[in-house]
Amino acid sequence: MSVLEGIVVLDLSKVVAGPTAGMLLGDLGADVIKIEEPGLGDEARGFPPFQNNISAFYMALNRNKRGMTLNLKTEEGLKIFYRMVKDADVVIESFRTGVSQRLKIDYESLEKINPRIIYCSISGYGRKGPKANHGGYDALAQAYGGLMSVTGLGEEYPPVRAGYSVSDVTTGFSATMAVMAALINREKTGKGDLVETSLLQTQVSLMSYYATMYDATKVIPGPIGSKHPNFAPYEAFKVKDGYIIIGISNNKIWNQFCSISIFESLQGKEEYKDNESRVENLSSLSNEIEQITKEMTKKNLTSILEKNNVPCSPINNIQEVVEDEQVNSNNMIVNLNHPVVGAYKSANVPFTMESLEYEFNKHPPEKGEHNEEILNELGFGSADILKLSSNKVI
Repeated sequence: MSVLEGIVVLDLSKVVAGPTAGMLLGDLGADVIKIEEPGLGDEARGFPPFQNNISAFYMALNRNKRGMTLNLKTEEGLKIFYRMVKDADVVIESFRTGVSQRLKIDYESLEKINPRIIYCSISGYGRKGPKANHGGYDALAQAYGGLMSVTGLGEEYPPVRAGYSVSDVTTGFSATMAVMAALINREKTGKGDLVETSLLQTQVSLMSYYATMYDATKVIPGPIGSKHPNFAPYEAFKVKDGYIIIGISNNKIWNQFCSISIFESLQGKEEYKDNESRVENLSSLSNEIEQITKEMTKKNLTSILEKNNVPCSPINNIQEVVEDEQVNSNNMIVNLNHPVVGAYKSANVPFTMESLEYEFNKHPPEKGEHNEEILNELGFGSADILKLSSNKVI
């Protein structure tokens, strides 16, 4: 039995954060119904690249869901949604602040219909404060939440965002965690709950030790590329076929590093005697190390360092990650099938449970793919469904 078997989730969200949460809940066995406005639907459907006119971006975030179109701006559409809420467990939405109230699908409205409903609200900046009404985008959250201030090569270079939607995706993880906690709490109290998260809230949480270190020192950190502000050498070094990162955080590892024949010239140098000295003389240290590493390949250098218990990693591109033996030995990438696209790869659930095998038995749905099926479950007949379609309710 899946962990969330029997749990019904109504997913009204779009693009990345909310759909990620809905997908993870579906992976855990919930019956997730993706509800989209007739017409455009989730704008992620229009994001390139495409395979057989299906967005790969959309497919990555919407497996294990059923698809329904519903015009919540119509009286009939709202009534259908209310009927669904009666038997649902979770609602996920990512509307701009105030929209759910205007549509009469906010927590206060739905709680009256189903006091056990768990309402997960995802926003850009949080539902309170001067930016509560602003739309949320991943790059803006990275900027506003401080990530871009510490990402990049240095103050003399333009700011750089993380290469993937780190704020969006991790907000989806945060929302999933919040929903799971609310479901557990409902078992204790019998009552539903309003849970909220935002791209900014998640991004600030990810800053973690940066915030605490600033509070302790009042020093504002800046971008230092792949280097670490507290340890050295702890950065990327050039090799013949790319880059490798080496992470040395204490003298024990430093001595292991210097015991390797190719790095013996660094052993015993006063300017590198301890971590404080190495941080102070980072420029010369980095240059000395790279003069050695640039003559080696990623594979050879990684092998040598790993044999001597020196933390390191080749800097892999996406192809190398997807095809990597370690990644695939732990099923971090799964092979799925889509009726139009065919076979495709997708990132797996980010954890495992010994007692649970994840099932990926629903492909990312087309808009309204399961309208008839879901409306039949609600008691609508063929004539009713035809009428709803002609009235543009679905």
